[in-house]
Amino acid sequence: MNQLDRDLGDEDPIEPKPPFLIRVGRSLAMGVYGSYLIGIMVMTIFYNYQFARDNGFVTWLFLGEVAPTGKAIVWPYFVVADHMGNKDSEAKRAYWKAVFSVGKDHPDDSNYLAGRLKEREDSQGKRAGQLLLAEILATKRKYLTEDIAKLEVIKPPASYQEFQTQQVDFLKTSVNVMQGEEDALKKGDQALLSSWQDREKELHTTMLKFYEKLYAEYKSVGAE
Repeated sequence: MNQLDRDLGDEDPIEPKPPFLIRVGRSLAMGVYGSYLIGIMVMTIFYNYQFARDNGFVTWLFLGEVAPTGKAIVWPYFVVADHMGNKDSEAKRAYWKAVFSVGKDHPDDSNYLAGRLKEREDSQGKRAGQLLLAEILATKRKYLTEDIAKLEVIKPPASYQEFQTQQVDFLKTSVNVMQGEEDALKKGDQALLSSWQDREKELHTTMLKFYEKLYAEYKSVGAE
């Protein structure tokens, strides 16, 4: 600016500072953007290493600059998704731990009971054996009813709600079948007993398929 302009008071206007909140917002935005760019550099290295480790060096040579680097560009999404996935896996493992702890306190006396049953039939006849079997079923039914009560208070992850419902329903049906077999044994009604035993076989076939699916999911989350 020359002397004449100063004399005339024709100075350049001073640009007013933006409001404080706007300045803070700009600083925060620059900080976030800078962190994002730094994150891209760091996660590019990490995702490329992860890709090479999981897929092999040769595959990484051809795709390493495509898939992992593309993933690094949107790294905030994958960081959050991985975190949520880990929390979900932890919840699932905790669920399986609770489920498979149910029933562990019951005695494993199958061989003993089978021996007692055979001994009773051999010494006192088939009818005495049937009455003993009814007693055994009553005990097993009591254990199963306790297990159902324990399962019903376990809160499953949202994705396991169907598993939980099906499992409890199967066990309740098993209790009903046991009750039917027990009543038939006490009455000595062989036809009724055979009918209940047929239902038991059908139930076991269905439950076996269900538990195979259940066990596959159990293994998939590393709950073993």
